[in-house]
Amino acid sequence: MSQSKCAKCGHSTFEMVENTPERSQFPVMFIQCAQCGTVIGVQPNENIPALLHFIKGMLVEMMQKSGLSTRYIED
Repeated sequence: MSQSKCAKCGHSTFEMVENTPERSQFPVMFIQCAQCGTVIGVQPNENIPALLHFIKGMLVEMMQKSGLSTRYIED
């Protein structure tokens, strides 16, 4: 399998760096070359699936305490 390389400098080590772009309310994670800093990708700062799973658990717990049915949101 070939190894990923930076298109600018040819280096093959990358890093994740948090940054908040101008006119943005939320930070994002830049995937960038560890050598020259060229950004090759961007992803949300939060782990969205993990956050949704946590919120679902809280919702199920609150609904159960209130006596409401959770049949449509539980796996």
